[in-house]
Amino acid sequence: MTNDEFKTWRKSFGLTQEEAAKALDMARRQIQKYENGDAEIPLTVALACSALSAGLGPYPHVPTFDI
Repeated sequence: MTNDEFKTWRKSFGLTQEEAAKALDMARRQIQKYENGDAEIPLTVALACSALSAGLGPYPHVPTFDI
């Protein structure tokens, strides 16, 4: 997942950086780093974005995030 794809993912769900950080269980500053290209997006984060997009929550499947 590229930095631009990450930003597009967040915006496509109408999430603020703060909301995306909460959904991904990370600091807002990390979201900023991903979007600004200051940090590479790990596969685990890309997979988490895919899971949230599919309406999945943490394993075992417990939907906790509404996007």
